[in-house]
Amino acid sequence: DVSIEAHSNPGWIEDDRLVMKLPTGSDYFSSETGIDKVGVVFKAMARASTVAFVGDGLPDLAPALIVPSALRFARGVLAEELTRMGESFHPFNHWSDVAQALIALG
Repeated sequence: DVSIEAHSNPGWIEDDRLVMKLPTGSDYFSSETGIDKVGVVFKAMARASTVAFVGDGLPDLAPALIVPSALRFARGVLAEELTRMGESFHPFNHWSDVAQALIALG
């Protein structure tokens, strides 16, 4: 059984553009990035024995490096930076790719 908890900045498409809003009501609010992703990862690790991280941008680098590489999923700028650093990760295109990989890991 796999349970995925996601924390992100709310966003929507308006006039063919992505509009994002700061999640000021979140327990993980950060004025710099919207969500304090390092805080999310550390709190998850305190509650669960297995924690994965999925990301695609440079602000995702620090939290991605906290989890074991077998549980690290990246695309975009995050994948480029992890590759440059010689860090291992699972590439993904869709959330279903992550779910399938987690199920396969058991």
